[in-house]
Amino acid sequence: MTALVRLAAGLLLLLPASCRKDTSPTVVDVIPGDQTTQVVTADGRLFGFGKADTLGSHPETRERLQLGKNTPYLPYPVPLDPALAVKKGAPPFRVATEESPRGAHTVDALEVASNGTTTCVVRLDRTVACWGSNTYGALGRGDTTSTHDYGPAPVVGLSGARALGIGSWHACALLQAGRVACWGVNHEGQLGVTLPTGVHHAASPVTPAGLPPIRQLALGASHTCALAEDGTVFCWGYAWDGQTGNGEHGVGQRVPTPARVAGLAGVEALVSSPLSYHTCARLSDRTATCWGRNDKGQIGNGKSGDEHPATRPSAVLGLQGVSLIATGADHTCAIVDPGRLLCWGSDFLGQLGDDGASWLSPARPEPVAVRWK
Repeated sequence: MTALVRLAAGLLLLLPASCRKDTSPTVVDVIPGDQTTQVVTADGRLFGFGKADTLGSHPETRERLQLGKNTPYLPYPVPLDPALAVKKGAPPFRVATEESPRGAHTVDALEVASNGTTTCVVRLDRTVACWGSNTYGALGRGDTTSTHDYGPAPVVGLSGARALGIGSWHACALLQAGRVACWGVNHEGQLGVTLPTGVHHAASPVTPAGLPPIRQLALGASHTCALAEDGTVFCWGYAWDGQTGNGEHGVGQRVPTPARVAGLAGVEALVSSPLSYHTCARLSDRTATCWGRNDKGQIGNGKSGDEHPATRPSAVLGLQGVSLIATGADHTCAIVDPGRLLCWGSDFLGQLGDDGASWLSPARPEPVAVRWK
């Protein structure tokens, strides 16, 4: 059995797993990144598709790079070297911090969240520690005097952490009793609090206003969403493209405190990522709905373009039997019964894996099946 730790966008943490022949792979996890997608199959193999120069030493990757194409891509899944992934078994995870002049640290963690520049972990004692960039107080240690920290620094005042989420420059922790604490940048209201005039970040954790007990967090690049214990959903932060799901959109639009997303029922899981300006929900009837930016068709509702943001939840067309859904920068993927993988959104560099990438028609606004060769 394998389990996935979601670190930097497009990265997986992989331990060796027993392999068996499987000509029709059953997909158990998917990580859409910026211009690539990585996939784990039931037998522990790692596959990838999308921008070729980030997919390592697979022979076909090398061949495409040698063609001298401007932006070579792999439009269908190819096996990847496990060293390209970051994956481990069940927690606790042993995570290596950044290499510093004094060497690297290791941290035992129950959960890991990273955006590629800042990494945070829930430690075994349920406190939270972060390292990497401290821009806008992203490490949560109470100051912004140092812009970078190679080793784990405790997030001040946090205990009883159950889960973590991270955006581009902010992070939130889910605490005992369903409480939420957030820190980092607040330019777009992504912390869910109103700070004093002229103050645009919180270097120590703050509590978003007016939330009921929460069971899951989903952080996008500059917005935050939360699934409550009673099944309601709240979002706040950047809303230029409808990221908060309550009808708000337009240049400069922001929702500075949690606002309920209307019209959602039976939500079982929320997903977003540090690269994403959209959010998706898996529903109890095993369908999915998404909202937010839709310039590349990443909502999956048959529309695409800057003029078609989904300012309220919009059903993904034709999607049924969903067991998992995940968001990348401009594309979205879902696993449906029995372990089939469908993706939609930007296919500019083959990141949908359907062997249909086209620079002339890069948007796929409805789910397409990943093509296995």
